[in-house]
Amino acid sequence: MAAGNRGSVPDQAPGRAGAVLLVEQRGPWTRYSGTTPYRTPRSQVHRDEVTGPDGRRGGYDWAQAPDQVRVAALVDGQLLLVEPYHYLADALWQLPGGSVDPDDDGALTAARREPAEETGHHGGTWIGHGFLHPRPGLTDCRVHL
Repeated sequence: MAAGNRGSVPDQAPGRAGAVLLVEQRGPWTRYSGTTPYRTPRSQVHRDEVTGPDGRRGGYDWAQAPDQVRVAALVDGQLLLVEPYHYLADALWQLPGGSVDPDDDGALTAARREPAEETGHHGGTWIGHGFLHPRPGLTDCRVHL
């Protein structure tokens, strides 16, 4: 499919059922300058002067934080979940996980550590499933699965 065709359906990918509908495709952002008005040992808030894909120039605020991991672990055939209490969101059921620390040798190191810290479970077969950007308009933080 040619770039910029809005609303067109691309050719079906080999081995895939169905097709993907491209709703919107836009050009790149241009960054002119930036400041970091807030910084802690684990995160920073940035304010960049940019021109967006629509051609408008302005400020863009975003947060930088360490990458995260979430681990879908099966224990005796059941999915392992934790229910931590979060300061901003109260108690939530979620997959065990946490930050990729600066001294970790990649996301796999964090993925092996976090379930052991949170639940005492460790070991097993480890298969990475890539990563996602859960809040791409707010942070560059990735969540490795």
